Amino acid sequence: VIEKKQIKPANAIPLVKASNISKKYKQGNFSLSELNVELNAQEILGVVGENGNGKTSLFSPVMDLTTFSNPTLSFDAWFYNIGGNGTPNDTLTISIFDGTKTTPVRKVFGITGGWKKFGEINIKDFVTPNKTMQLVVSVEDLQQSGHIVEAGFDNFVIGEGITNNQEFDLESLSIQPNPVNEVLVIDLKDQYIQTNTSFEVVDIVGRALMNGNLRGQVNQIEVSTLAAGTYFIKVSGYKPSLFIKQ
Repeated sequence: VIEKKQIKPANAIPLVKASNISKKYKQGNFSLSELNVELNAQEILGVVGENGNGKTSLFSPVMDLTTFSNPTLSFDAWFYNIGGNGTPNDTLTISIFDGTKTTPVRKVFGITGGWKKFGEINIKDFVTPNKTMQLVVSVEDLQQSGHIVEAGFDNFVIGEGITNNQEFDLESLSIQPNPVNEVLVIDLKDQYIQTNTSFEVVDIVGRALMNGNLRGQVNQIEVSTLAAGTYFIKVSGYKPSLFIKQ
């Protein structure tokens, strides 16, 4: 049973109205059954109750991302997962739905220790932008695990590339050794990253010499083919970092 709790301001202006919404999973469980909802401007709304499958998802309005040359996503999130049987393994997953397929772009797990900023994520690293895209935020509590799961998601922005580093409070990378001869070790200092993060190596005049994807918190990049000199490594969502190739 889904129970809708609303705090409706006086003179509320209706923005969205939906009727008879149902969602049934393959196992036969209903997460929604004939739900009627009306959303008003400046309204506080909460949906509570059993969802039937251990998973709760929020969908953004449909967005046209073809108007951007390089669309990127930034957001704030917090996640708390503890207790139960075995190691807590539940997730907060942020995905992009392109009208046909849902593709995860970031997974958050463990305990974030309060609200955490997640820097700009290059959407083109995961999907081809089109005119019917939606952001999907899902929290999943695996069955029979007994873990406590709490999550929050706020301040999401889809914009054009990295246009204002201060606005998104981009973090710094840890790279070593520096100077480097053969292998550069990159630590994103973010234990919650599980999905791909794009990188690019440029010289001091801005020419791109290497690019690819990083996966997880710590990665190694082979730089032995670079000539001796000064370079920058640019990682999506992080401040550029200088390194010296010997």
